[in-house]
Amino acid sequence: SIGQVWSSPSARCREPAAMIAAELGAQLHIDDRLFELDFGAWEGRSWDALAREEPDAWQLWASDWQRAAPPGGETVAQLERRVRAWWSGLSCVGDLLLLAHAGPVRALRVIAGASWDEAMALPVPHLAPHRFDRS
Repeated sequence: SIGQVWSSPSARCREPAAMIAAELGAQLHIDDRLFELDFGAWEGRSWDALAREEPDAWQLWASDWQRAAPPGGETVAQLERRVRAWWSGLSCVGDLLLLAHAGPVRALRVIAGASWDEAMALPVPHLAPHRFDRS
């Protein structure tokens, strides 16, 4: 049974996580380390708009996305470090439920042994479950 529900502080994760935790009678934990990748100045903008409005910066990031960060944002290595810190610090026994964004799900894939290329190649459909073993 699920004893803990974890969530990003973002309302799109936090609000359904709170409802699920209440329904399950589980503890709810909100953790800043579960936020989506920080896109900095590009936050909330579409890929198409970035390619059209900032083609040089967009191309620079797109050609080196594993090492570069969006302007004022973070790298995937930084995302992976904070998700890894959350993952390694878990002390609960049994199953837990995480409501997260695609970035942390992909970081968990990397933590589980995938490369970033492999993690990015697989889709992260909305509301689809993904299972990760903590052992």
